[in-house]
Amino acid sequence: MKQRTSLQDVLELFLLDCRAQGLTDDTLRFYRGRLSLFVAFSEESGAGNLADFTHTSIKAWLADLQARELSSS
Repeated sequence: MKQRTSLQDVLELFLLDCRAQGLTDDTLRFYRGRLSLFVAFSEESGAGNLADFTHTSIKAWLADLQARELSSS
């Protein structure tokens, strides 16, 4: 059975690549913070694996962010 790659694993690989490119610690912290929110939302929505990730996942996350922003104002 083929192992599924989690979005958390993809995030860690992305950050490792960013570090190798010489991005600052502040930039890495910013990326981790923002992208961790997306990973958590995806996991809660049942799309926590790369195979489940689609453009609809991003649209749902953006709609959720917008709804949260509107409810906090």
